[in-house]
Amino acid sequence: MICDRFTPATIAFQHFGRGLPLDRVLAINEIALGGFKPDLNIILDIDPAVGMQRVAGRGEVLDRMELQKAEFLSRARHGFLVQAQENPDTFAVVDASQSFEAVAADIRAVVEELLARLA
Repeated sequence: MICDRFTPATIAFQHFGRGLPLDRVLAINEIALGGFKPDLNIILDIDPAVGMQRVAGRGEVLDRMELQKAEFLSRARHGFLVQAQENPDTFAVVDASQSFEAVAADIRAVVEELLARLA
């Protein structure tokens, strides 16, 4: 299964971004997921200002997270990176400031590495 904004996003946005107690965020996730955890979390890392410029350039409606202030987005980014640093076996950080093709190639390499480990 592939999805976006899974548990690491909840932790980044709710704990690091909004300041909710980490134990509460983790407890709620445990109730909702019953211990389910992904094999791999890929963090597409980009400076929030650059990311928002890209979003604005697409001309799409912003979602509720994209509507947050820059300080919130910076705290959330920090939260993603902290989680990746603390869990290097299940997180990969990809530099999303690169071209689409370069980001896609990096993601492909990370996924292929995971599949080789699981084989």
